[in-house]
Amino acid sequence: MSELESSNQHIATVSTLHLPRRDKFDYWHDFTGNSVIGLRIATLSAVQAFDVDATIVFQDRFGFMTMTSSPCRVIRQPRLSENHWSQSAIVHFVVSGTLVVEQDGRTAIVGPGDGTLCVPDRPFIIHSDQPFEVIVFKFDRKILSRASDLQRMTALNFSRAGQVGAMLFNFTLGLSREATNLHARVNARLMLHLIDLLETVLAVMTGGAAWAPPGHKRATLARVKSFIQRHLPDTALAPVRVANEFGLSPRYLNKLFADDGTSVARYIRNMRLDSSAADLAGASLNDETVTDIALRNGFKDLSHFNRSFRARFNSSPTDYRFLDRSMVIARSRHSSLTKDGV
Repeated sequence: MSELESSNQHIATVSTLHLPRRDKFDYWHDFTGNSVIGLRIATLSAVQAFDVDATIVFQDRFGFMTMTSSPCRVIRQPRLSENHWSQSAIVHFVVSGTLVVEQDGRTAIVGPGDGTLCVPDRPFIIHSDQPFEVIVFKFDRKILSRASDLQRMTALNFSRAGQVGAMLFNFTLGLSREATNLHARVNARLMLHLIDLLETVLAVMTGGAAWAPPGHKRATLARVKSFIQRHLPDTALAPVRVANEFGLSPRYLNKLFADDGTSVARYIRNMRLDSSAADLAGASLNDETVTDIALRNGFKDLSHFNRSFRARFNSSPTDYRFLDRSMVIARSRHSSLTKDGV
């Protein structure tokens, strides 16, 4: 990594292009896992064929990265890593290729000229089965003009905002191309303007309702989701039990989730699957069987778990783990060679 500091601004390049083939994925995996918000990443091709090239411009409260990458899968599980960036917001703008972004029970398929939002204090998954170029903009949510958990705005295509969404993309693309040549104060003003444009896009997409102060329904839904996430291992967790826990009728509870674009049962299942995927990708859990991980995340029937997992991730749990283990084996082999002075 090379770095240039200007005032409170840092410009860095992170690339695997110059590295030996056996080190490429290991380097990027460690960088994404240890920096900023903490991510789990797995390559969708041979480890030796993986490459990424990124330029990063960041300041105290915001920054962005322009990146070209081989196909990969990225998982964010808040319980795996917490720091001051956990209360940020992350926006992905696709320049080429396609990204699939999943969060809060929604899925956005994002193509060139489009973008979407996710937040790291809740689980999300991003994957692409083809090489892609993306601009990633990250900022402290406290900068927003109005407080919001952004639950209604994640994993939505900015293209839904029409020309306003296109304006946001074009502004971001232009800024990403010029930022390394601009003074820190100029970049700060432009990034604040980018956030203003983003708020406009989000308001257009949601009809302004998403920016309204959280009402009783939103507060209830947030408490219910928190309860579900804390009780995922409980095999008895089901919509009726959740409704009883909060003194709600099952019909009313399902209406709350329907307004959020999902259902109670689907939300429980997806949260269990996402938690299982994070465990399968975790190197520290390689001694556990797929069955152990499925049971710990609340699944009672392994065949049902396998079918649901394949439907959500287009991969069997074993194959999903194998992709990540190939990285672990490569890293272990490289570590041994390094210790031997190779």
